[in-house]
Amino acid sequence: YKKESGEVSNRTIEPHYLLLNYPVWYVLAFDHLRDAPRAFRCDRILEAEGSDARFRLLPKDAFEQSLEGNIVI
Repeated sequence: YKKESGEVSNRTIEPHYLLLNYPVWYVLAFDHLRDAPRAFRCDRILEAEGSDARFRLLPKDAFEQSLEGNIVI
Protein backbone atom coordinates (compact mmCIF):
# COMPACT_ATOMS: atom_id res chain seq x y z
CA TYR A 1 0.00 0.00 0.00
CA LYS A 2 1.30 3.45 -0.91
CA LYS A 3 0.42 6.16 1.59
CA GLU A 4 -0.35 9.74 0.52
CA SER A 5 3.18 10.66 1.64
CA GLY A 6 4.62 8.14 -0.86
CA GLU A 7 5.75 5.69 1.84
CA VAL A 8 5.08 2.05 0.91
CA SER A 9 4.06 -0.56 3.49
CA ASN A 10 3.03 -4.22 3.45
CA ARG A 11 -0.32 -4.95 5.06
CA THR A 12 -2.37 -8.01 5.86
CA ILE A 13 -6.00 -6.99 5.66
CA GLU A 14 -9.43 -8.61 5.71
CA PRO A 15 -11.50 -6.76 3.08
CA HIS A 16 -15.12 -6.32 4.17
CA TYR A 17 -16.75 -3.68 1.97
CA LEU A 18 -16.15 -1.52 -1.09
CA LEU A 19 -17.13 2.14 -0.89
CA LEU A 20 -17.38 4.62 -3.75
CA ASN A 21 -16.84 8.24 -2.74
CA TYR A 22 -16.81 9.52 -6.31
CA PRO A 23 -14.41 9.46 -8.00
CA VAL A 24 -12.41 7.33 -5.51
CA TRP A 25 -13.05 3.70 -4.51
CA TYR A 26 -12.12 2.51 -1.01
CA VAL A 27 -11.71 -0.93 0.55
CA LEU A 28 -13.04 -1.02 4.10
CA ALA A 29 -10.95 -3.67 5.81
CA PHE A 30 -9.62 -4.93 9.11
CA ASP A 31 -5.92 -4.04 9.17
CA HIS A 32 -3.81 -6.54 11.14
CA LEU A 33 -0.86 -4.11 11.30
CA ARG A 34 -2.98 -1.55 13.19
CA ASP A 35 -5.29 -4.16 14.77
CA ALA A 36 -8.26 -2.02 13.76
CA PRO A 37 -10.69 -1.32 10.92
CA ARG A 38 -9.27 0.99 8.24
CA ALA A 39 -10.21 2.49 4.87
CA PHE A 40 -7.74 2.00 2.00
CA ARG A 41 -7.89 3.84 -1.32
CA CYS A 42 -8.04 1.26 -4.10
CA ASP A 43 -5.79 3.34 -6.36
CA ARG A 44 -3.03 3.16 -3.73
CA ILE A 45 -3.01 -0.64 -3.49
CA LEU A 46 0.08 -1.62 -5.43
CA GLU A 47 -0.20 -5.40 -5.21
CA ALA A 48 -2.58 -7.95 -3.70
CA GLU A 49 -2.34 -11.62 -2.84
CA GLY A 50 -5.24 -13.89 -1.89
CA SER A 51 -5.42 -16.11 1.17
CA ASP A 52 -7.46 -19.12 2.27
CA ALA A 53 -7.93 -17.61 5.74
CA ARG A 54 -11.52 -17.19 6.95
CA PHE A 55 -12.93 -14.30 8.92
CA ARG A 56 -16.25 -13.08 10.29
CA LEU A 57 -17.77 -10.10 8.48
CA LEU A 58 -17.73 -6.98 10.67
CA PRO A 59 -20.81 -4.71 10.71
CA LYS A 60 -20.57 -1.54 8.66
CA ASP A 61 -20.65 0.66 11.77
CA ALA A 62 -17.30 -0.86 12.87
CA PHE A 63 -15.73 1.26 10.12
CA GLU A 64 -17.28 4.63 11.08
CA GLN A 65 -14.20 5.88 12.95
CA SER A 66 -11.87 4.96 10.06
CA LEU A 67 -14.04 7.06 7.73
CA GLU A 68 -14.29 10.20 9.87
CA GLY A 69 -12.50 13.16 8.35
CA ASN A 70 -11.34 11.19 5.32
CA ILE A 71 -14.47 10.33 3.40
CA VAL A 72 -17.64 12.34 2.87
CA ILE A 73 -20.66 10.04 2.89
